[in-house]
Amino acid sequence: MTKPLRISIAGSILIISLTSARVLQNNGIAGYTNSPGEQNCTACHNSFALNSGGGSLSISTTPSMSPTGYTPGATYTVDITVSKTGINLFGFGTEILTSANTNAGTISVLNSAQTKLLNSGSRRNIVHQLNGGTGTDSKTFSFLWVAPATAGSATIYAAGVAANSNNQSSSDYVYTASLPISSSVGIQEYNLSSTVSLYPNPATENVTLTYRLGKDARVACSLSSLNGQHVADFYSEQQVAGEHEQTVTIPSSVQSGLHLLHLTVDGKVTSRRLIIQ
Repeated sequence: MTKPLRISIAGSILIISLTSARVLQNNGIAGYTNSPGEQNCTACHNSFALNSGGGSLSISTTPSMSPTGYTPGATYTVDITVSKTGINLFGFGTEILTSANTNAGTISVLNSAQTKLLNSGSRRNIVHQLNGGTGTDSKTFSFLWVAPATAGSATIYAAGVAANSNNQSSSDYVYTASLPISSSVGIQEYNLSSTVSLYPNPATENVTLTYRLGKDARVACSLSSLNGQHVADFYSEQQVAGEHEQTVTIPSSVQSGLHLLHLTVDGKVTSRRLIIQ
């Protein structure tokens, strides 16, 4: 009487284990971004050809890095959008690499309910959280990227899944894209010192910027939210070469939290994080 029971228990454990494995795959995993030397999500989701079925994956940044590439040391919001009509569950994985296929700059989480950081060997990945990819016909995953302090070659690699929500790896569509964001111009060529600083930070009513201009330039200062929404303009004026210290007043209507303060010199933008209390 006991032998059939043991077989039944073993079978139940096997079924539970297989089901758990499938559920865990709904939680993003590293190493499938379609970057050089890596696979993409068709390693598991292989019912359809890559980039088929009428869907897409797109990559964009705020501020835009076109056409000159990134500004060294600047902070950007990167948006990865996976789209397919009729789908309401999406996933993704992204790496930003140099031409030597090492990490370029620093990735950080913007929305911890939707994304998380993982490692694929020495490469830093940002991927979707379990149940963090729900959407109607598309989903945009956003995160922060601080560009390298020096000019160089870099590329954003991304792979995404448009899933049919059957808790299986079958009948899902996979999309990939890449975006070169190389910068051939160092920050000193923008006539702006790389040592732009803010104080106090966190700030309440006022914040002071210090920076050095290499030559006369048109300078503007503004504030945005982390998702790129414009919040305030502080000044826009012609300034002479040399050291500068500018104090700006934060509007009382600005909500507390993490923001980006942008200094634009002759059309080139440098951003710094600013915590407003």
